[in-house]
Amino acid sequence: MLATPLGLLADRIGRLPVVLGGYSALAVVYLLLFGPFGGTALLVVVLALYGLFYASTGGMLMALAGPLLPKPLRSNGIALIQTGQVLSYLVSSVVFGLAWTAWGPAGASRIAAAAVVVVAAVLVLSLLLRGIRATKVTDTVRIVEEQA
Repeated sequence: MLATPLGLLADRIGRLPVVLGGYSALAVVYLLLFGPFGGTALLVVVLALYGLFYASTGGMLMALAGPLLPKPLRSNGIALIQTGQVLSYLVSSVVFGLAWTAWGPAGASRIAAAAVVVVAAVLVLSLLLRGIRATKVTDTVRIVEEQA
């Protein structure tokens, strides 16, 4: 139900903001799981946010990666990325289960929320730094010579 509206939104505002919004929804899911709330309302909100996460990240990752892959290798590249994504979900599910067993639901949820927030922060930082060109030593020398 959400994939098409989010796809239209991505066409309008860009794919990356939609993906970041999806990961933000996932962070909120984990935060809500160990919060003071409970009951049916929490279940409905968490399931809706988790659906939002899946709808805004699953296909959007392929849409982000597709144009970056060479045309002759695009299908294989997308398949490889999808395989990596699924294997990552498998590993993270096992690790989350181990954390749940070791530290309980609240501890595992806190760790997962922190991990999602860190990943989102790295993505946002990479967006902010995208336009900044690394300064080379030769550029610094040229600037100093011009000022002299």
